[in-house]
Amino acid sequence: ESENRFRQLQRQHKERAEELQGSLEDWIVGRHDKLLRQSMDDLELLDFLKEQLGEDVSGDKILLLYGSETGNAAEFAQIVSADLQKRGIRVKAMACDDYDANDLYKEKTVIFLMATCGQGELPGNCKDMYQSLLNMEPGDIDL
Repeated sequence: ESENRFRQLQRQHKERAEELQGSLEDWIVGRHDKLLRQSMDDLELLDFLKEQLGEDVSGDKILLLYGSETGNAAEFAQIVSADLQKRGIRVKAMACDDYDANDLYKEKTVIFLMATCGQGELPGNCKDMYQSLLNMEPGDIDL
């Protein structure tokens, strides 16, 4: 009685349940890819498509990652980003935890702007990245 409908389907029609699970996974991956593309600006999308085709992605660009508790480091990151853009450099600024640490190897230049809070603790929006970096083995990422 406490079984959900999918568990019942798995028990009664295993092949159909596996087919549905596979189509759900395909839909989720497709939806994620669509949302990822929608979140990109034109230049990011161009780089993404070039990478998909195996072409070299060129051009100076900087990833600016910040950790901010009260917003000061985030505001400063936007100031630095605007200044770099005025100089003709492509830049993407975001909170550390909004970026997958496993993708750092793809970046040519990364700037970290970190605030501290309390007794020198990390801001809340960079703790996940910090943990990811701590959990990596030497050689997992070529910096």
